[in-house]
Amino acid sequence: MSDALAEWQKTQEAEWLVYVAAGVIELGGVRAFNEGDPVPVSHVTRGVVRADQVRPAGQAASLAFEPPTSLPRGTLDQPEAPGDVVPIKRVKAAE
Repeated sequence: MSDALAEWQKTQEAEWLVYVAAGVIELGGVRAFNEGDPVPVSHVTRGVVRADQVRPAGQAASLAFEPPTSLPRGTLDQPEAPGDVVPIKRVKAAE
């Protein structure tokens, strides 16, 4: 694993593996997290999610973390995409 990838993974773990939702959490009237879903630390520290809506994730969470390497077919509502992953079309911004 490259140093950059290892650093990225540590950053993601620090953000996502500290808290889980203590129950269903809605943001703006829309369900954002189900009970047990990881909740980003930044949501709690910035007040997006109240501290009483989360609980510590526990040690088991870090054992299950695997960063995604691709998107499964149909993830972006493109079930006709060939192969096992959905191609992501890159578009240049208007100048």
